[in-house]
Amino acid sequence: MSPAPDGFRSWQRRKGHRPTRTVEGREVLDLEAEKAADQERLRRHDCGPWGWAEHDARGIYLCRVCPECRTAKLSRYRPDVLSDPQYDPMGEQIEPDE
Repeated sequence: MSPAPDGFRSWQRRKGHRPTRTVEGREVLDLEAEKAADQERLRRHDCGPWGWAEHDARGIYLCRVCPECRTAKLSRYRPDVLSDPQYDPMGEQIEPDE
């Protein structure tokens, strides 16, 4: 059986269906899938008038956040981007030329 399209899964969640998986022949809630779906929903969340602009440590705009989605949206970024103004934008160690 092919997996359901993503739009169908979101419809299921709106209708109160929760993700399940089969373990030892029994159907159980898949809490990891449910948590991942909640994180993805918060990453696409529209903050409306309660949101504000979030910036990195250098003052560069990152995204619009609100108290509900701030943690999920900022989890995309490395911790040093949010706290260290001297962070390496490429995240790579550059070896000196010989």
